[in-house]
Amino acid sequence: MNLSKAIEEYLSYLSIEKAISKITYETYSTDLKMFLEISTDISVEKLDISHIINYVDRLHELGYKRSSIIRKNMCIKGLYKYLKKENIIDLNLADIEIPKGEKLLPVVLNKSEVETLFSSLEIDSPTYYLDLTLLKIMYYSGLRVSELISLKKQDIYFKGNYLKVFGKRSKERIVPFSDNAKKVLTDYLSLYRDLIKSKSDLLFLFNDGKKVTRQYVYSMIKNTEKKSKINKKISPHTLRHSFATELLENGAKLKDVQTLLGHSKIETTQIYTHISKNKEIEEYKKTMKRD
Repeated sequence: MNLSKAIEEYLSYLSIEKAISKITYETYSTDLKMFLEISTDISVEKLDISHIINYVDRLHELGYKRSSIIRKNMCIKGLYKYLKKENIIDLNLADIEIPKGEKLLPVVLNKSEVETLFSSLEIDSPTYYLDLTLLKIMYYSGLRVSELISLKKQDIYFKGNYLKVFGKRSKERIVPFSDNAKKVLTDYLSLYRDLIKSKSDLLFLFNDGKKVTRQYVYSMIKNTEKKSKINKKISPHTLRHSFATELLENGAKLKDVQTLLGHSKIETTQIYTHISKNKEIEEYKKTMKRD
């Protein structure tokens, strides 16, 4: 059974057996349609924890309020419960985390953890250069996953060391990249991308010429996290958070970080100042203990 059919049956179940109101039905229908668009019309037997977490990551990228994310997430969790009750999937629902109502600071990695993550990739893997470049460009440029996988080869400007990125609502912005990022992009093109026979102008492709998906990026990062043994839950957005936090810690102005990240509101960027302040407090506490 495909996901679209499962959603149709779930909505019918809610309408007939649960007798939910018309407004509630429409709300669930909208949320489930978004989940379908993000997850694609896969077989429900392939549904796992990564799809619901990937969905939540996407909601964060789209700028939804925490209360909306909680509601939408609960709707998808209801779908999972229904599929489990119908013996269509066998999943431990305790593993599906619903975000708490309080505002939590995002997880960030320090430089050492970032390097550990990079070095945890398997060099012998056929996708090594692809995976390494995906990770490094997310970290060095702070791109959203949707922006990353939509990059085209012509969006790289090596002379000026910058990327042309199309963010939310196709809004264009210029994102500079470091010499480290320049090297990884150069290596990626010569050792991997240029060897792929494809008419596509997309930067990130699999060996067979197919487009890299959001699901792949998420899965790759989770697998690399496990190998790295870093005691933090890492998602694609974690690298973006780490990029922004490091910029502020190195003296970047909040307005400049907002521009680089493509945030429409300065309030969205201000959360990284709280992270930096918390880290300062932790370092102070460590120093006091040593004294």
